[in-house]
Amino acid sequence: MKLRATALTALAVLPFVAGCGGSGTHSRTPGAKVFASAGCGGCHTLSAAGSKGQIGPNLDELKPDQSTVERQVRQGGNGMPAFGQRLTTRQIAQVAAFVSSASKSSQVSVAFKPDSTTIAGCEHSAKPLCFRQAFGNLAYRHGPQRALALLATDDSRIAGVHADCHQISHWIGHAGLAYYKNDAGQALSHGAMTCNSGYYHGVLQLALAGLPRSAVVRKARRLCTAPAVNATEFLLYQCVHGLGHGLMIYSSDDLPWSLSTCHELQTEFDRVSCTGGVFMQNLDTTMGVSRYLSAKNPLYPCTIVAGRDKVYCYLMVTSR
Repeated sequence: MKLRATALTALAVLPFVAGCGGSGTHSRTPGAKVFASAGCGGCHTLSAAGSKGQIGPNLDELKPDQSTVERQVRQGGNGMPAFGQRLTTRQIAQVAAFVSSASKSSQVSVAFKPDSTTIAGCEHSAKPLCFRQAFGNLAYRHGPQRALALLATDDSRIAGVHADCHQISHWIGHAGLAYYKNDAGQALSHGAMTCNSGYYHGVLQLALAGLPRSAVVRKARRLCTAPAVNATEFLLYQCVHGLGHGLMIYSSDDLPWSLSTCHELQTEFDRVSCTGGVFMQNLDTTMGVSRYLSAKNPLYPCTIVAGRDKVYCYLMVTSR
């Protein structure tokens, strides 16, 4: 599989982009005040803060755990500046606690809801999110493979699709999970890396939303074990390879953690195929450059990973 580049850089998938302007807040907690003063609301939607930013992820939908927020705010990455030098340790802990608690309490759901929107109708429509809904409808009714194949074609044909291709593939992932009746393993195994792997994130955004890392590791071990997924080696590969992409997206490119989670899978085939997805996602620079890439050393991170991971790492890194 070949990584496909796009011009989309602004709409990152998991990072908590901040510093994009201010927003009011409906809460007087210390964490809410940090959220407002740091400008988080200019980029993020979070109902408890009264913010409706559209640049970064919708936190009501993402429902991140506190440790994930703390790490992302402190270190940044994927287009987000690091706030470790701008905010105190206490402020970071406060805003992380606020975001985690507020998002988990939110009644917002990301479950896909189909309607009558069509791709043809969107070509001459100014309706917000039109193409996302239209491709999601196609996946919901006819399966994600059909929707992803058409997306790959329309990405080069329709300007509106090209401009939002990665986010459209997220919605196909949401709808694909519904198509397979919330079986994330089945949904992953029928995916593709169209528009920089957004489909895998769309599936796992729902499947992993709000889970701490320890729970993600446990769930990852089960995702690709269903008989339907193991019916053919190809379907199994798609599932565990897609899981590798998803782990990197979930963790904001935490390569060591993603690899260690792959190592917890059931079989050697699963483990190796999962690490292939991890290394491929690590090379995706359309939403920010991973901390595990080096301009000075094109072989990095293959020079530092464990021996068991070097072969797949070197296979993937040649695409640089």
